[in-house]
Amino acid sequence: MRSLRSLVVASIASLAIVSCSSTKTAAPATTAPSSITPVVSAVPSPPGGTSPTPSTVASTTNPPTTAASTTTLPPTPTTFSTVPVTFVAPLAGGTGAFTLTDTAAGLASLTSYHATLALSFSGTIAGQQSAWTKTYVKLAAKSPAADQVTLDKTGNLVDLDAVLIADSAGVSYERRGKKACTAAPTSPGTIAQLPLEPADLLSDLHGAVAAGAEPVDGTPTDHYTFDEHAVGLAGQAKSTGEAWIATTGGYVVKYALTTIAKADYFGDGIEGTLTWNYSLTEINTAVVPPIPPDCPAGLLSVPQLPDAADLDSEPGVLSYTTAASLADTAAFYSRELPKSGWKQTNEPTLDTPATALDFAEGSASLTVSISTDAGVTTVTIVAGRNDQ
Repeated sequence: MRSLRSLVVASIASLAIVSCSSTKTAAPATTAPSSITPVVSAVPSPPGGTSPTPSTVASTTNPPTTAASTTTLPPTPTTFSTVPVTFVAPLAGGTGAFTLTDTAAGLASLTSYHATLALSFSGTIAGQQSAWTKTYVKLAAKSPAADQVTLDKTGNLVDLDAVLIADSAGVSYERRGKKACTAAPTSPGTIAQLPLEPADLLSDLHGAVAAGAEPVDGTPTDHYTFDEHAVGLAGQAKSTGEAWIATTGGYVVKYALTTIAKADYFGDGIEGTLTWNYSLTEINTAVVPPIPPDCPAGLLSVPQLPDAADLDSEPGVLSYTTAASLADTAAFYSRELPKSGWKQTNEPTLDTPATALDFAEGSASLTVSISTDAGVTTVTIVAGRNDQ
């Protein structure tokens, strides 16, 4: 699980988002304390270490009563000291029998979904009013495989830049604030700069109380209630929360948590209310994560001459060489691209060493540049957007 307090204190203290690595496990009475060291960065990274097989566990025994976790926190907002603060959160557990040790359990079995997590703070810092909200949204689909995660921020935060990271059709996209959207071929780790699952930012539950079966937007769920004891905050804050777990699949459909605390929880000079609201919608529907129109085109899927060699494919650009003449290459694209819906918008010059063919389909455009030298013809195809 991610430490609630680690995320909150770092958000308030540094007005940034926390990146912390931890392993999501239950904490039995004999387990030694675990250490989590938050690191301040632009966006949080996925949980580190290994995770157990996704499962939602309903314990049949009383929750553990003696274990505790130790969290090393970043500087407090009043001192900005370089000396970390140590916080011990008793994991006595709530009075119920339900335990949730993997808040992202069951999501991998879904064909698509829309996950939203809104984290909001309202209170005072050193006597001054402060309020902010961070909203994480993930759109996920399996066929075709695509993911999009966005982060929007409002209120008293130094960094209010929105963030978008997406992975679709073999291309990873990224946009931060007003900077231009960039694209690159997908490679391991390129989409790991925001949490892949907003559900991973929820707190584990130890001892939630069953509140009966209750459908949520048509999804059968089991409803649970909990307080600060179930999230390891006893003695540090007052919390009330509810969770709705899918009866089939065991994934979190809805989660709400409100925590009211002072310095014992937030740090020196800080008091207020923190709320977490998570929902999972569009479950197993035709979710298609959209790529913003200002982002570069993806990898191009266009016809190539049979002897194409030296192929180079990047987002929005494809090039290769061929032994075909300039005229034959131009004729090939004038014939083949209209079969895919492209309309040629110009008449190329064919008696020069280089020429270009322009095509349009709706707001999209393709330019096929052809040049020949020493018997080798080079084809470069660039995707774009029409201004009209």
